[in-house]
Amino acid sequence: MSCRQEFRVGPFSLLPILVNHPVTAFGYRVSCAGATVAYTGDTDTCPELSPLMADADLVLADSAFVEGRESASGVHLSGRRAAQAAVAAGGCKG
Repeated sequence: MSCRQEFRVGPFSLLPILVNHPVTAFGYRVSCAGATVAYTGDTDTCPELSPLMADADLVLADSAFVEGRESASGVHLSGRRAAQAAVAAGGCKG
């Protein structure tokens, strides 16, 4: 599967977007009937989060790190960085 090549599963349209992680990882935009859910999977902050999260009705974001506790980068978001990414993308609709 290539990055940003939309595909369909039943009534759902899925758009994979490559995100920042030590191994290949994708976030997905899942759309159906005019609603969109953005799901990050494992990732750290990266520019690709903006098109992933932009105009989504709901954002489900990896936030496995606790702000200020973990020092590794390029692995996971904290809740704060996940929220910052959603705000930077323009926020979500709901």
